[in-house]
Amino acid sequence: DRKWSGNLVAALQQRGAANMSQQKFAEAAADFSEALKISPRDAAIHERRAYVEVKMKDYDKALQDYSDAIKINPKEVRYYLPRSFIYETKGDLKNSMADAEHVLKIDKTNAEAQARKERIQKIEKMQANAPGPTPIPAPPAPAPAPKAK
Repeated sequence: DRKWSGNLVAALQQRGAANMSQQKFAEAAADFSEALKISPRDAAIHERRAYVEVKMKDYDKALQDYSDAIKINPKEVRYYLPRSFIYETKGDLKNSMADAEHVLKIDKTNAEAQARKERIQKIEKMQANAPGPTPIPAPPAPAPAPKAK
């Protein structure tokens, strides 16, 4: 029933957030997936599910969710930064750099994007000389879930 769908989406997001805080990532992902069945064009839900998928190290699904969030809201930098992190984690420095540079086009003073760009440039230099792993800082947590009515 469409009349209550907004409340159901909010309740699913709240339960997903609670599961996330208890590190029940599979349950959280299931809640966010159910919310997306009702509200597939909600970029914030895609972001929350992607965050959980990163925690579960399911990077391919997380990439898809961040990409979906970007399609919905292409000017929101908070979707590009974690996607850049995932690309870097997977060793795809070209796409990671592209996302960092895109953020800097939107927000020239974004410290996280600038740091990622500098780190990728250092990694590329190191790989040219002697390849080796470099630690990658984790992306920020998503925005909190909305309150149910």
